Amino acid sequence: MRKYIYIILIFIYAMIPLFVLANQAVEKNFEETLNIPSKQITKLTLDTPDNHHYKSTTNQRKIKFFTNYLSQLTYERMLADRTGYMPDRASIIYLDGNNQSNFIVPYKKEVMINHKVYKVKNGKIDSEFLKAFYDSLE
Repeated sequence: MRKYIYIILIFIYAMIPLFVLANQAVEKNFEETLNIPSKQITKLTLDTPDNHHYKSTTNQRKIKFFTNYLSQLTYERMLADRTGYMPDRASIIYLDGNNQSNFIVPYKKEVMINHKVYKVKNGKIDSEFLKAFYDSLE
């Protein structure tokens, strides 16, 4: 009987950290998800699912406009960076600066930023906005 009690206690002791991690929702702002501060971004490159080539800009006004749009949202890291939905084709955004690069792949209510998957809170990354921004690039 004592043996079973010890096994149950060990099981409960081992499961407590898992429950704590599962219920721990950490929301981040856009700046916290990047490898570099958004003020140091010198080049933005974008591709949308409708197009098959990239367009880039080094215009700081356009980069700031784009990063301000993404900064309006908050991002909640998904457990084990797993998603239930991954499209066949999605937009991809590269943010370069300070000899580093960040990439962003938005889809539905989720986004992958530098190999980490986040649930988008307080809105969504609108595909129409991305398309219009893409069309505004030269």
